[in-house]
Amino acid sequence: MSSPSSKFTVVIPTRNRSDLASRSVRSVVEYSGQDVQLLVSDNSTNASDIETLRQFCRDLSDSRVTYLRPPQPLAMTEHWEWAMQQALNLDEASDFLYLTDRSIFKPGHLQRIIEIAQQNPGQVISYDWVTVFDHLDPIFVEKRNHSGQVIPVTAERLLRLSSQSLIPNCLPRMMNSCVPRPVVEAMVQRFGSVFASTSPDYNFCYRCLDVVDGILYLDAAAFVTYAIQRSNGVSAIGRSTAATEDFNSQLSLEGGRRSFATPEPAFETLANYVLHEYALVKAESKSGKFPEIDLDRYFACNASEVASNDNAELRKEMMDFLKASGFSVPPKHRLGELRSKLSLRTRAKKLMRLEWPSLSSRVGPFSSLEEAINYASSIPLGDRSTAYHLRMLQD
Repeated sequence: MSSPSSKFTVVIPTRNRSDLASRSVRSVVEYSGQDVQLLVSDNSTNASDIETLRQFCRDLSDSRVTYLRPPQPLAMTEHWEWAMQQALNLDEASDFLYLTDRSIFKPGHLQRIIEIAQQNPGQVISYDWVTVFDHLDPIFVEKRNHSGQVIPVTAERLLRLSSQSLIPNCLPRMMNSCVPRPVVEAMVQRFGSVFASTSPDYNFCYRCLDVVDGILYLDAAAFVTYAIQRSNGVSAIGRSTAATEDFNSQLSLEGGRRSFATPEPAFETLANYVLHEYALVKAESKSGKFPEIDLDRYFACNASEVASNDNAELRKEMMDFLKASGFSVPPKHRLGELRSKLSLRTRAKKLMRLEWPSLSSRVGPFSSLEEAINYASSIPLGDRSTAYHLRMLQD
């Protein structure tokens, strides 16, 4: 158990999103316990956002909330690292959680996470989330069946799945995790820092899995994420926004490719972004825990994502790379047709054969973002018999 003075330290890193960050802060301070402290790390470059968020935190008059800023604007990864160092400097900080400024904890779920961590000291706790597709018109909400159970998952299993281009949501990415101080300190000792590279969340994930034997997964959507058009990651679906332009301007890439460590750096896909971090940590770790990337599954996974890319020019470029590698790309409409016509039972069977990365559905439409967020925050749990995604986590 944690000592009476121990604190669960929530970090909200933000940049030019004071309106979103304020909502994130509210979702944390709604938890009434005094065993939580909140660091709002504002990396904004916009003076209006800086003053708005600073004043919002001040007006809360909550001793648990600390607003802070780095000495100068930082790239995303450097900012996450700086914020973690500020958290580590707090002697009473025993466990760390990151919540992005596009996310809010669902009511009661921060308390649930803390209870699990207190009952399992020293264990990394990961949890799922629900996405509001507010970039669509009309708006939809992603829905997965969750059991609410706490499931032990070995690091070996998660690394094996990743090597097969299967990226389960239970991977501990810091932004969906509660991580005890000794694990963070072990990462610093082994790698020299907590975060690195282009995608700090997945870089953290594989460094974490290198230093632990396993994690505990809370099979529940503990937070809601939204504002997709303001995400740094929408480039994975071929979109360019002010957020992606700001993010990309801070990158220093080898050969001009974000995923230069992967078998085919040309793929601008989420899978390739993730496997880039896998390959980097595998190389720097030298622990022997990381299986080689399964190339057949790697190309098949990227083929699926390529076909769904919104940027026609980029999609054609990536399709040409696939064809040169001997892979034929199913038409986009055919992929959608297959996904919609397959029964849940059939999709589950495919998942068991490690051919299908996730099972989810969409609920809606919703007439407003608030309506969608309210629905996403109240989706009830199911039972384990319908949580098919849990089967892929079992050794």
